[in-house]
Amino acid sequence: MKSPYIDVAVDCESLGKRWDAPVIAIGAVAFDRRSGKLGQTYYEEIEFASACKNARVDGETVAWWMRQNAEARQLFQDTGRLKLALATALQQFTSWGRALPGQVQPWGNGATADITWLEHAYDTGTVGLKEPWHFRSIRDMRTVVDVADYLIGYDPHRDGSINDPKAVAHHALDDAKWQARAIASCFMNLKKSVKGPSDDDF
Repeated sequence: MKSPYIDVAVDCESLGKRWDAPVIAIGAVAFDRRSGKLGQTYYEEIEFASACKNARVDGETVAWWMRQNAEARQLFQDTGRLKLALATALQQFTSWGRALPGQVQPWGNGATADITWLEHAYDTGTVGLKEPWHFRSIRDMRTVVDVADYLIGYDPHRDGSINDPKAVAHHALDDAKWQARAIASCFMNLKKSVKGPSDDDF
């Protein structure tokens, strides 16, 4: 029996590290944890004034952004790409998630990072709009990586085969795609090390 859920890796670029960080870009990709195959994607950049209106900018994070390479810092430049108001980006993200063929099971990079930032943005940047997942569905990539490294010595950060040479570091969609491949790779390597259920059970 197939799962009614669909895994979605979510990555946000932000101007802070805590729960109320301003979200300035959202990237997400649906993926198959059994094969690592990537599916539908979402990516939008957000107007800075809109992102920061009900959030807290962290000076250390801003200084960190200034030290990144030119490709990463394009997020702060006028490249011709339209930046959306926060509420518009979140509305589109909700519509994108609800159109997927299953209930969204979001994976953030950290238990209190991307997903928490987005939930704060939904609470303060929109009226009556909710994130496209149930709170029990939230998952954390770092925990899975830690389990795989502890049990079988596999860490996707050391696995160059899952890297995309064309990816831009600290680009929300490129990062989300890497996270999806990393999560799937952890599951696949863990499954190889034990006698687990068949794919038909998922």
